Amino acid sequence: MHALGRAENNQPLQFNEIQCRLLKQKLQETVTPLLSRVDKDSLPPEKQALFQQCCQGAALLELYRIVKRAEAIIHGCSTQDWLTAAIKLANSFEAFVDISFKIDWCTAVVGIVFSNAVTSELEHVGDNIDGFGETECVFKMEEIRSMLQQAASQDRDSLRRRLTEMQQDTGARSKQEIVAYLLKLVTTDPANMERTTVDLLPTIERKNLRRLRTIGEGAYGEVAEVEWLGQKFALKTFLGVDSSSFLVEANILAGLCHPNIVQIVGVCKGGRDCSIVMELMRGDLGRAINDAFGRSTSTSYHRKHNFTLPVVLDIMLQMAEAMQYLHRKKITHRDLKSLNMLINPAEIPEIAEAGYIDVKVADFGISKIINATTTISPQTLKIGTVLWMAPEVWSEPETDSSKMKYYPLKSDVYSYAITCYEILTGRMPFEGILRVAIPEMVRTGLRPSLPKSLPTSLSSLIECCWDADVRRRPPFSRISTELRHLKGIYLISDCGGPSQTFAKLPFSMAPEDVDTEIETDNTVRDMYTFLNTMHDLKRQLQEKDQTLREQNEMLTKKDQTVREQNQTIQKLLARQGRFDVSQLEEASPVDQKLSLSFSPYQTLREKDKTLQEQGQELQEKDQVLQEEDQAIEKHHARHATFKCRGCVVQ
Repeated sequence: MHALGRAENNQPLQFNEIQCRLLKQKLQETVTPLLSRVDKDSLPPEKQALFQQCCQGAALLELYRIVKRAEAIIHGCSTQDWLTAAIKLANSFEAFVDISFKIDWCTAVVGIVFSNAVTSELEHVGDNIDGFGETECVFKMEEIRSMLQQAASQDRDSLRRRLTEMQQDTGARSKQEIVAYLLKLVTTDPANMERTTVDLLPTIERKNLRRLRTIGEGAYGEVAEVEWLGQKFALKTFLGVDSSSFLVEANILAGLCHPNIVQIVGVCKGGRDCSIVMELMRGDLGRAINDAFGRSTSTSYHRKHNFTLPVVLDIMLQMAEAMQYLHRKKITHRDLKSLNMLINPAEIPEIAEAGYIDVKVADFGISKIINATTTISPQTLKIGTVLWMAPEVWSEPETDSSKMKYYPLKSDVYSYAITCYEILTGRMPFEGILRVAIPEMVRTGLRPSLPKSLPTSLSSLIECCWDADVRRRPPFSRISTELRHLKGIYLISDCGGPSQTFAKLPFSMAPEDVDTEIETDNTVRDMYTFLNTMHDLKRQLQEKDQTLREQNEMLTKKDQTVREQNQTIQKLLARQGRFDVSQLEEASPVDQKLSLSFSPYQTLREKDKTLQEQGQELQEKDQVLQEEDQAIEKHHARHATFKCRGCVVQ
């Protein structure tokens, strides 16, 4: 517990001086008085055991985690190698705001825990969403945000002046590259920048990047680990100089600054490709989920623990806070899923040992910035990954116009809920369902089944997020508030507080818990079997249709051959002055005798007629098969809504 109070850094601050001093002041005004107000030795013997339990509980661990994050920021701004540290911290205004809010919130939670330990009356927060004084924290944060914004502007001006002096110093030539980069970085204020262009981004010379290894490859290009100025980064390369994916992602990332969003460092242009230099992450949330449930084949990142309830709440809250920031910037992600959430293990050993991870939203390749002139056309719909796409995304604007004005932002809320299902169950959404059937079934109310052991308050929140009515889905600001409240209740419950307020604890993350959700209703199984049968029958009909088409094509070729032979014989007859075979009945006996040598022509005409009749018969059969295929598809559409393994219909 005493380690929580050592947030002071005696080294001189090199940049972000005013913001760091405000953060230090916040720690001194909140954390230090909280930890010094209770003396364990002064408590009665019966209270000392409970107080010791509180000091070892989740609430103090969470506060320790927040204080260590604050210390890391202050240390980064005061390190001797401050130029390198400034690459990541020069524009860290949102990080200061975020950590300041978390300090206020967590000290309120720990205050309740200590009160429970030293008094005979336990504080019940119940379902009161403001049980931890969040309204007061938010009110304080508006004032703190304003102070930090002014401080950030002053710190940026101070850093700019110092860098300008270094640029003019002939004795600092070895540092000119990083100085020029940082000057470009602090030219524009990211806190007030709604959108920027690639030309305003810092440009990094490709020759100065040392390639270490390939992380991943795809149709768009590749991601590689590189080293620049002694630090490791990720280099995301797009094929083609005019790649739209490059322009979109660089445009969007450039103006973003949040601790839960992947940071863009700069761009590389030239040659036949374009690249974005980004902060390096250890893996993605999808692989971490597979690791947690024992389904991973990756060797790049391995967890030591399954997800516990506090870790789950923390991951969901990090995602929600990142999306809240994006939506405040009027940016919609449109491809939110576990694979687009990048992760790092917690830097603090004690926190990493507890299973916590740092989550950051990434891959803005199909994001869209919304403004007053934004329109949603059929071309902009149906963008994303099928399993995570909201029902309104599958609808045409003219048939769902009442929902389209909510589409850009609220579709992210639906995708967020599906991603939460992944985290809670370790399963892919809609397992066992044909991909082609998912859009219609989602539109008619199909949703994944949440574990029965999940606290009711959490399952209700997720169900609201994937509600079919777009207007009933909560914004990410509300989602963050709800999750923060649930997290606070758990932290208090883990320290001997009123655990009855958080029903069904502890939450089991075992796969067996999800298996109990599998429906065994005979109708569901029959409908699922019927759908698969219809799909197999349709495939067989398509194969038969393909065979008939091939046969018809062969007959057409034979018919063409016969016609060519016919033309050859006619030309031969014309050269020899003979009558056409069709005129033999009216010809003289002599002419008929002379034409006997051309009897093969008559045979070919008969074969031609036979082939034409067979071709017509095959076309009639093909028409009948197509009508049967259409009837089966209509029947399949009428019976496509059903329950299946791991799924229910709302």
